[in-house]
Amino acid sequence: LKNLKRNCDFRSIGPLMQPINRRISTPITKILARWGITPNQVTFLGLSAGLLAAGFFAQGTSAAWMWGALFFQISYILDNCDGELARMTGKTSGLGSWLDVISDALVHCAFFWGLAGGLERFGPGAGWIRLGWTAAGAIVFSYVAYVIEQVQLRGREALEHPDPPHG
Repeated sequence: LKNLKRNCDFRSIGPLMQPINRRISTPITKILARWGITPNQVTFLGLSAGLLAAGFFAQGTSAAWMWGALFFQISYILDNCDGELARMTGKTSGLGSWLDVISDALVHCAFFWGLAGGLERFGPGAGWIRLGWTAAGAIVFSYVAYVIEQVQLRGREALEHPDPPHG
């Protein structure tokens, strides 16, 4: 069960896409490092891509959903890049770790809001908006629970770096 939990972290895209994302993100990370881009800048790019994806999903058209899926995937790839870049350049920080956690939560909430808004355009009155808010609330709850768990496991250090150190 511990291996399943570690391999299927709720903030991860999952065990099937993660190897693909890493193959894409690693060369991108090397380019970003050569360009002098900071990990926090990459986090904001990933956040922007995720919010743009949610905006596309909210439009509720097939073409917009395709664009939304593309930008959502870009957001996940950049989410890998920011951590890789931080470790590669020795620029890990508590602020960067918190920016990553908060941007992940925002992207996931926006995803469900956008998806619900787009579905509402297909079937108004079906309760999609309520479902979107419920899912977004569950995301917020899961992130809060994660931070509480990290504080219980690692003490005050978890407040400075919400993500555990990578081994």
